[in-house]
Amino acid sequence: MQRVAAILMGSLFLLPAAGQNRTTQAPAPGQPTAITGFRDVQAEVQREKTFLAVPDAQRAGEHLRILTSAPHMASTPEDRATADYVAGKFRGAGLETKIVEYKVWL
Repeated sequence: MQRVAAILMGSLFLLPAAGQNRTTQAPAPGQPTAITGFRDVQAEVQREKTFLAVPDAQRAGEHLRILTSAPHMASTPEDRATADYVAGKFRGAGLETKIVEYKVWL
């Protein structure tokens, strides 16, 4: 049976680590300080600050090291371990996550 994780792997790098607080930086010079087109501008500004504060090269490197430590061809136990790892990180970040298995022709 082919196992395919219906998870976007790249999103791992945008998830905040559990219990980790981050600070945001002021807009770069030349960047607009006001935004338009949102009903609740303050809420949008806060979402953008939160999103921009999350990327962490060290954490991304650690995820990549773990995800590439063994080949994980479709339907192998390593493929399942990769899917379980990603799903666990998503769940740890509070996202509703499930792994969907289905048969595919290769």
